[in-house]
Amino acid sequence: MNAKNSSTRKQFSTILADYLSNLRHNKKLSLADVASQTDMTPQVIGLYEKGKRIPSVDAMSKLAKFYNVDNESALKVREDAIIDTTQILGEDTPPAIKNEYAMLSLRNQQITIDGKPLTSEELEKATEFIKALRQKQNKFS
Repeated sequence: MNAKNSSTRKQFSTILADYLSNLRHNKKLSLADVASQTDMTPQVIGLYEKGKRIPSVDAMSKLAKFYNVDNESALKVREDAIIDTTQILGEDTPPAIKNEYAMLSLRNQQITIDGKPLTSEELEKATEFIKALRQKQNKFS
């Protein structure tokens, strides 16, 4: 990892990091305890709790289930962290987080087709289709 990535990662929002750390500490669990029950490594959970990585939706859902918290609420905290991180880092935001931020922004705009708003699932499928189309176009360019 180069120096730029290292310093950028230190600047992620702490919203989600604090949330996950508090859940674990309130239950008086170690990183190893959480890892053994969620099929994650203690190192990855530590990165989440230090705000150096944002868990995927699947990983966040696993953690919500493990901590016995409402999945929708946990995913909302994750979304808030993505928005906050994008605002903190601006142009230095990693591409994956920028993409998720764009998805969140689009979902909030209620794009419609034939007068009906797109569902989250339809929006995700459309995004995946566009990514595949772009990759195909880049391959032939």
